[in-house]
Amino acid sequence: MFKQTAKLFFLLVCFYAFNSRAQISVTSTVVCLPSGITFSVTSGSSYSWNFGNSQTSTLQNPSVAYTTPGNYTVTCLVGGTTSYSIVIKVAPKPTPAFSIAQPASGCAPKTVTVTSTTSYSYPTPGSYSITLSVTDANGCSDNTTIGTVNVSAPPSVIISSNPSPLGACSAPYSATFSGSNCISGSPTGGGLTYNWSFPGGSTTSSSLQNPGTITYNVTGNYTASLTVTDNNNCTGSTAVNFSVNQPSLSITAPSTICLGSNFNVTANSNISQVFWNFGSATPGSSLTLSNVSSTVSPYFAPGVYTISATTIPAPGSTCSASQTKTVYVEQVTAQFTLTPPSMTCSPTMTIGFINQSSSNVVSWSWLAPYYV
Repeated sequence: MFKQTAKLFFLLVCFYAFNSRAQISVTSTVVCLPSGITFSVTSGSSYSWNFGNSQTSTLQNPSVAYTTPGNYTVTCLVGGTTSYSIVIKVAPKPTPAFSIAQPASGCAPKTVTVTSTTSYSYPTPGSYSITLSVTDANGCSDNTTIGTVNVSAPPSVIISSNPSPLGACSAPYSATFSGSNCISGSPTGGGLTYNWSFPGGSTTSSSLQNPGTITYNVTGNYTASLTVTDNNNCTGSTAVNFSVNQPSLSITAPSTICLGSNFNVTANSNISQVFWNFGSATPGSSLTLSNVSSTVSPYFAPGVYTISATTIPAPGSTCSASQTKTVYVEQVTAQFTLTPPSMTCSPTMTIGFINQSSSNVVSWSWLAPYYV
C-alpha cells in the first residue's frame, strides 16, 4: 500500500512538473532586444505573473518588454494554487560595423573599398548610401548605414577668351581668359576650384575663375591650360594652343622653263606647311607642300604664269606670309620648207631651205644628208 501511494505521488509530481512547462505559451523562448513578449496560459480563474525582471502582471495574456539581455525565469500562479514556469532567453542585437576607405567620393566610375576587404564600383554619377545588415546565431539582426558616396561626372571645362580665337602676328600680345562657362558634374552641386597655367605669360598661374588679362611679351608658340575640381575631388582639364609669331617666307622658282619639263620650287619659312598655286587650271596646279624643295610639273600650255606661295597658319594663329614669282613656259617649234630645183641630169643641184621655226628660237643646227 505504501509503495502504491508513493508511486502515485511521484506520477502526480511529474505530471505537474510537465504541466508547469507546457501551460505557459509564448511565441519564442529566444527573443532579441528590444522586443516585447506576450505570454499566455490556457485556463484559470486568476493569474499572478512574475517575469524575472521585477515586473509582474495579473492578466491572463500579458505582454512585457525586456531591456537587458539575459536568461529570465517566468512564473505564473494560476488560481492561487498551480504554478507554471518557463525560461526566456533575451539576446542582445549584434553590432554591425564597417568603414569606408577614403576618399569615398570622386569621378565616375568610382570604386569604394569597404572594411579593407570588399570593393564596389559605381559606374554612373549619383549619391549612394552603403548599408550593412547582420544576423547572429540567435536570429537577431541589425543594420547600419554609413555616410554617402558622391560620384560626379567629370566637369565640363571650357576656356573662354577675348579675342577668340587666340593668336597674333607680333608681340606684345594681350588676351583675357575666363572659366565662367565651366559646368560641375557633382550630384550635390557646389562650386568648382580653378587652376590656370600660362607658361610664358605675364602671369604664369592663377586660382581665380576669371584670371583676367595675360600679356605675352615675346613671339612664340604658347599653351593656356585650365584644370577644375568639384566638391567631390573630381577633376577635368582642357588647353588651347596659339601662336604669337609673324611667319617668314622666301621662295625660289625658275623664271623660264620649257613646256612639259619638270622644275623645282623651294620655300624657306618658319612655318612647316606652304600652300602653292601655280596659276594654271590643270590638275596639280594647287598643292600643299612642306617648306623644302619639291619637284613639280603643272603646265600643259605655253604662257606666262604667276606662282604664289602662302604659309598655312599654325593652330591658334591667323597670321600668314605670301610671295609670288613669274615663270615663262616656252614651247620651241622647229620647222622649215624647201625649194626643189627643176629636173636636171646634172650630178649636182642646189636646194633652198627656208627656216620657219618659232620666233623664240635663238640658235639653229642644220643637218643635210649627203647621198653618193
